[in-house]
Order: sequence, then structure tokens, then C-alpha cells
Amino acid sequence: MEPLKLAIEVQAGIIPGEPMSEFTKAWHLTSEEYDDPDTYFAKAGAANLYALTLQNPSRVNWVRLEWVWT
Repeated sequence: MEPLKLAIEVQAGIIPGEPMSEFTKAWHLTSEEYDDPDTYFAKAGAANLYALTLQNPSRVNWVRLEWVWT
């Protein structure tokens, strides 16, 4: 298993601090993928776009994107 370099997680829900599993998604970048900037931008872009699409008050009341570089 490749060492993890980046973890991005998007969570959303109705009640603040209580994420709903149907809105939770994660993206990971391994050490091997780190050498390819296109892979980073594809995964980070997908996570940011997903978080942006959730920002709709008729669906959820909060959205959180967590980005952790190791």
C-alpha cells in the first residue's frame, strides 16, 4: 500500500456537526501520485466542485471540506 500524501474529505448535513453519510465523500493522493500534478488538480478540483454543489440551502445547512497534507 502506497503512503498517503493528501486526504480531502467533504461532509455536509442538516444539523451542524452531524454529517449525513449520503453527502460524505473522500479523495486521497498517494506518494506515487504526488509526482503527477494533473492527478492532484483532478482530485482537489473534484472535491472542491463537490463541496460547491452541496452549498444549496434547500438540501443541507452546512458543508465542510477538510484538506490534510501529510
